Amino acid sequence: MHLCKNFIKMIGKHKTTLIIYSIIFVVMMIAFIMNGGYGSSEESRTVTDSSFVIGYVDDCESVVSRGLIGYLGGSNELVDLKGMSEDSVKTMVFFTTVNASIKIDENFDLKIQSGDDTAVTYSTVAESGPSMYIIESMINEYIRTYNTFISMGYEPGEAVDRTNANLELKADAYVYANEGEVIDSSGKLFTLAYMSKFFIYVSFGVLMQCIGMVIIKSNSSRVSSRIKVSPVSPIALSVTNVIGLFVFGIVLWLAACIIIMVTSGDLQIIKTQGYAIFIIMFMSCICNCALTSFIASFNINTESLPLLTNILALGMSFLCGVFVPQSVMAPGMVQASRFLPFYWSVVVLDSVTRITGSITDFSNGLLVKSVVMLSLFSAVFVAGGIVVKKTQTYSKIK
Repeated sequence: MHLCKNFIKMIGKHKTTLIIYSIIFVVMMIAFIMNGGYGSSEESRTVTDSSFVIGYVDDCESVVSRGLIGYLGGSNELVDLKGMSEDSVKTMVFFTTVNASIKIDENFDLKIQSGDDTAVTYSTVAESGPSMYIIESMINEYIRTYNTFISMGYEPGEAVDRTNANLELKADAYVYANEGEVIDSSGKLFTLAYMSKFFIYVSFGVLMQCIGMVIIKSNSSRVSSRIKVSPVSPIALSVTNVIGLFVFGIVLWLAACIIIMVTSGDLQIIKTQGYAIFIIMFMSCICNCALTSFIASFNINTESLPLLTNILALGMSFLCGVFVPQSVMAPGMVQASRFLPFYWSVVVLDSVTRITGSITDFSNGLLVKSVVMLSLFSAVFVAGGIVVKKTQTYSKIK
């Protein structure tokens, strides 16, 4: 009990770190809440009109492609992206400056007549989201109508005119909902998506800066010399440190779960697949505890620990999709990030919320696979810490 009290007392000396990371987390969440329109959800109406901001690149510039653009612009705002780099277009899509971008191939008129589905390529922040489905449906409807008039013997220019007349130069988009269902303006879901992913980054930083700092100080030569002349055995101190580390991690996880339930508990995704979010967050926290234990087993200067924490936390976050969705990252980078624990947490969280884009669909198999991988990472880190500790002890004896 005395060891536990001493451990908690040492953690209390690093409360500044807790406050800093809490402020970072809160500020991030407020930014996403304000950006996503959190709290603006309202009871559903049977049908609500909606329009989109669509970015486009017309490489064909034929009468057919111009007719399609005119059709889409009937009740949507169009933005010409011609001349912009691919990265710039992805940035606009990611930050929802445009709801989606479309690129019309230079052989568009020939490809649509042959049924080639590469005539138009799409890009949106959520590939299977409603905006992508609606925009693609509008384009497919236009192409089908145009091909019908072409098959009737009309010339392309006349077929375009008749197509636009047939569709009444109007591209309406509708959102359907069951009676009584709450339509989320995507503010809550967007916040939930990033809140759960940022927890991975924040929990690692807190564990490293608070508990890792305490363990490193406990392993210092000055503390070790005191232990040798005290009734406290080194084993008891190590066990207390490890237990305290994992208990603190679980407390962080419980706090995050409470925040999620308070802010997003009414979302349907929480009711149906919330278990996956909570399980993967728990395993992420356990893995972060194991990684902290491994790093703290080295003889590290406490002054360099903040720098090491930032390098690891920010590096893994950027490489694994915490800050930038995996769906917009280079495929090679995504494959390489599989060797980092953060990847296996993010891939599940993205597949559940999907609003930030996902490289895969959610399934219980994916959840189990990620849990197994995070368990393996945790076991490797714990085993590595034991080996490092024994090696250092052996070196001191020699």
